[in-house]
Amino acid sequence: MISFPYYKSLQDQYFPVIPITLSSGKTEKFDTTALIDSGATISVFKIDLAKQLKIDVEKGKEIFLGGVGGRIRGYIHELI
Repeated sequence: MISFPYYKSLQDQYFPVIPITLSSGKTEKFDTTALIDSGATISVFKIDLAKQLKIDVEKGKEIFLGGVGGRIRGYIHELI
């Protein structure tokens, strides 16, 4: 069995996170952590990760994501 650490928020809530390496398929790679959301159908990352991976965000497929906080525009890109 593998266990992963939980991140404690300022509001004393705990969230599961895992270490990951992101790559756009180019030479750029970025080590980070990702929140595990078992109910999500898509993963969302901040724009600064796209910049570090040299991804032109708006060249991806445009979608609108909805959740508890409302709707946001996003762009789909395949990472490896």
